[in-house]
Amino acid sequence: MLNASFTLSIVTALAAILFFFWDETYLAFQRGAISKVEQLIIDSWHVTIRPPNHHIKKVIVGVNTNLDLIISASELFTALETNLRDPQDHHILESIDDLQQTFGYFFEKGSAAERNFYANSPQFELVVSKAETLNRKEYYIGGNAALMAQKIATSFPYVEVTLVGPIGPKLKSLLHPNITVPAGSVVHHDEIHLIMEYQMNEELANVKAPRANRFITSSDKANGEMEMLGLFLDEGSTAKPDLIVLSGLNQLSVQESAVIEAKLSELERRLQQADGPSAPIHLELASMTNQNFLAAILERTLPLFTSLGMNEQEMLFLSHVGNGPHANLYETLIGPPPVRVAVDILEWLLLRAPAHPNHRLSRVHFHTLTYHIVAISKGGWTDSKSAVAKAAMTAGQQACDDDVINANNVEYRGSSKLEFSEKDVRDFDPGEAVVSHTRGNIEFIFSPVLVCKVPRKTVGLGDAISAMGLLYSKHHS
Repeated sequence: MLNASFTLSIVTALAAILFFFWDETYLAFQRGAISKVEQLIIDSWHVTIRPPNHHIKKVIVGVNTNLDLIISASELFTALETNLRDPQDHHILESIDDLQQTFGYFFEKGSAAERNFYANSPQFELVVSKAETLNRKEYYIGGNAALMAQKIATSFPYVEVTLVGPIGPKLKSLLHPNITVPAGSVVHHDEIHLIMEYQMNEELANVKAPRANRFITSSDKANGEMEMLGLFLDEGSTAKPDLIVLSGLNQLSVQESAVIEAKLSELERRLQQADGPSAPIHLELASMTNQNFLAAILERTLPLFTSLGMNEQEMLFLSHVGNGPHANLYETLIGPPPVRVAVDILEWLLLRAPAHPNHRLSRVHFHTLTYHIVAISKGGWTDSKSAVAKAAMTAGQQACDDDVINANNVEYRGSSKLEFSEKDVRDFDPGEAVVSHTRGNIEFIFSPVLVCKVPRKTVGLGDAISAMGLLYSKHHS
């Protein structure tokens, strides 16, 4: 009997000890799950984001639209029987050798880029024909304008979206039914752009990509010469929209100087006319290499837009051609710039705009892999914290192709410190992820981005980000 009681006591004690350790382990696991950086950031976003108040009901978007053919870069180069060698940047592509050299130049940096062949190039047609033989390929809506229009139409069903640009039959079939296409935008043949994707650590010619990204190439006359710009500006003036979004200026950069001057002059003149567009106008920049062309945009037309969207390559190139802050980093920096560098350049852009007699620029949305900053002139915009949180959340969610952002599929790659200036260095708190910094009359709203661990699609991220940021912001004229 004594032995039985003793045994029972031992068993009971062991059970209590085991339960204690199981309970503590469970609680520790729960604490770890709750305190996971990624989940804390997501929770912080949800607290910050406020639904838009439906102040934007009509949007005009243009003018670069095309049909994307999305393929694996490595599979394409195998089909072309060529490999990466002698990486260098060709501003205009004339041959398959130019293509592989230029792709290699950006591949080793992990940078997104776009370089075009001459219009109607037979070399480009050869590349497309090889791409169309690949087993893994996908046709998708292409062009910044079309992608932004699609994102707005699918995310905001109450918004009336008009899309202006060359729209062929296959592209038209892919567009959301809420998107209106003016008769003047309908063309008989789709303009194809080739999207060459690669993954982080993917290896080509003994070079590993430091991040997942894509390289875009085309041979596109309609978009290259911005043939739909006049129709777009007409719609912006007569349709009385609440927001106007322009993209595709980068396509002009490889054109003859006469074409460039004609289009820039038309844009400059129309934006300053008394009967010109009265709604806020957002310009979405894209990759370009023509310094004289970008300098002309910076001086003549950039101040005339209300809002601007760009990534690190475009931001650093603007500073480079305009002799702005950190101008030397354009050719040396790989990956996202330090936060302080971005803040310095965004401040420079907003402070220089008033030198133009008809300036409007009061907002810049900068997006890079690991963070976003929206810089605003005080009094011009509200709801910017909500906007940058929604845009940052959209980046990881769309890259992973998740309906709802999942903390297990994304990761925080930022620093434990945030340095906005020499005097403003603070600890990063994932529970309060969206923070602001002020310099004079300019406020900078920062949010980290949770980077998708296994990106499923890189095309259109910048466009989705900018679209969400715009629709969640409110402009005050």
